[in-house]
Amino acid sequence: MNPNIDKAKHALNLDTIDNYPQVDGLITTAESYELTPNQAKLITSEVFEVVRTWEAVARELVIPRAEIELMRSAFLQ
Repeated sequence: MNPNIDKAKHALNLDTIDNYPQVDGLITTAESYELTPNQAKLITSEVFEVVRTWEAVARELVIPRAEIELMRSAFLQ
């Protein structure tokens, strides 16, 4: 994953409808990735848990506050 503050859409569609990032779309298309819906839910939960810590990790890496603030919108749900 590459967070991008300038793009609200993905370059490629993750489902057959649109290219907006939506977790529900990942779950409903899980079989396309050879996953069960439960496996897809588990993976998305694990990703959310890790991504939720992005700001603390950025501070540990001594990323300047201005850069953290700039990227904040890429992580809003």
